[in-house]
Amino acid sequence: MIKKKNITLRIVGGLGNQLFIFCFLYYLSKKLKIPIFIDRYSGYQTYLASNKYNQIFLLDKIDYDFFFQKREFCFLGFLGKVKRFLVKNFTIFSNFFDVDYIQEKNCKDILLEIKNSKKNNIYIEGYFQDIKYFISHKLYLIKKIETAFIRRDFKLVNLNQSICLCLSNYSYGNTLENKIYVNNINFFLKKNKNKFKYLYIFSAKYDEIFNLLNFKNKIFIKPQKKINSFQNLYVMSKFKYFIIDNSTYHWWGASLSSFKDKIVYTQKDFNSKLTSKFFKKII
Repeated sequence: MIKKKNITLRIVGGLGNQLFIFCFLYYLSKKLKIPIFIDRYSGYQTYLASNKYNQIFLLDKIDYDFFFQKREFCFLGFLGKVKRFLVKNFTIFSNFFDVDYIQEKNCKDILLEIKNSKKNNIYIEGYFQDIKYFISHKLYLIKKIETAFIRRDFKLVNLNQSICLCLSNYSYGNTLENKIYVNNINFFLKKNKNKFKYLYIFSAKYDEIFNLLNFKNKIFIKPQKKINSFQNLYVMSKFKYFIIDNSTYHWWGASLSSFKDKIVYTQKDFNSKLTSKFFKKII
């Protein structure tokens, strides 16, 4: 156990990113054996385009005893933005405000950085998209995440012959990269037409995607609004086979599947830090 410090972990992004940060939060709290506070505010303030995708904080739906940091330590408003910039970039201001600002992208060993810090306040920022934080306490984390699940009645047909296609809200017919991706999906589905009889499409781009995919039995699942993102995860987790894009949200939907022999097909450039024995980079 290290000397007790005021450590704050910033929560930012959509539910997929939030869940990775939650895994890191638990990992850090077990390693340091002291309370880790979370900044649930600054990542979701709309001031000066801080939250241009209108994401919302959702981790409070999980049955977990979070320690919420006081607003005064969360760099809020215009003055907070200025202070954050100064503390992040200039040692003189870091010393003046007594804050070590640790960024994941600039730090090889965050635990060592925390232990070596001479300041009373430590602020940590990053997405922590690494499966090691999830795997280290996998069963506990899954159990906790599932406490936020909202049941959604939906009839699924023959899961052994069904595949769930999860696509983000991009315009798949407009850019060359996205057109190539859709063509690769069509090629994969044609190649495996005897294995998969039903294609469940999980995307808000229904009209566009539905017509671009050459598959007979297509079933559309309309995602719920962001406030009900855990309900969407619940539906995704009921499948055995998946095709997912480079979305952390869809990664969680596939990874929370209870099937021990599940298979997740991904793009060839999928984040290698998030792959496991279930993942196959072929699309």
